[in-house]
Amino acid sequence: MQHVWKERAKLGRDSSEVSMEDVFHKILRSRFGGGKPSAEWGYNLIHALEAHKYDADCEIFLEVLRGNLHENVYYDQMSTIDNLYKEVEKLDYATTGHKSGMVDMEELMSTLYAYFSQKDVDEMSMIHAALVRTCQVDLAEGDTHVAYEELFHNTRDMCETPFVETIRDQHLHGIQAFIVEVMEAAEQEVFTDTYVPN
Repeated sequence: MQHVWKERAKLGRDSSEVSMEDVFHKILRSRFGGGKPSAEWGYNLIHALEAHKYDADCEIFLEVLRGNLHENVYYDQMSTIDNLYKEVEKLDYATTGHKSGMVDMEELMSTLYAYFSQKDVDEMSMIHAALVRTCQVDLAEGDTHVAYEELFHNTRDMCETPFVETIRDQHLHGIQAFIVEVMEAAEQEVFTDTYVPN
């Protein structure tokens, strides 16, 4: 997946003449040749993405590849995570005067509430629970400080932390819900405008 995103990025974000599907097919052909081997690998990769779409990377890649979402959703997601990291880093500088790599859990939650001011109580509770899962070892030892760099790094098995996964899932599902709302409103408007009583 990351290779496909990198190849797509080389074309530039505004390159609308080449779809993610085209880039995916090009990579398959270049790695496995044309015909049956390329098709089999493509099928197996799509099947693996389906089986693992609980993972934010797999789910968004699959949605963009199928044309259900524009790839800018992925870039916006990455920007959200990058900007959040910068906000947490600012908190570190503001509270310690330098980059210590540690922030207090309560102050981190205050920063998260400010950064995600549009999220409801349930969404913030999910983020808090994911944060606690990510920091469970430190919290179990009674430490109320969070090594925030570790929140944003992939785990040993190349997965994102529960904290980042939760934020990315909420971002994606929020956009998907918005799309459904817009489509339903548009359909309602069309049916309302075209209905003529006898």
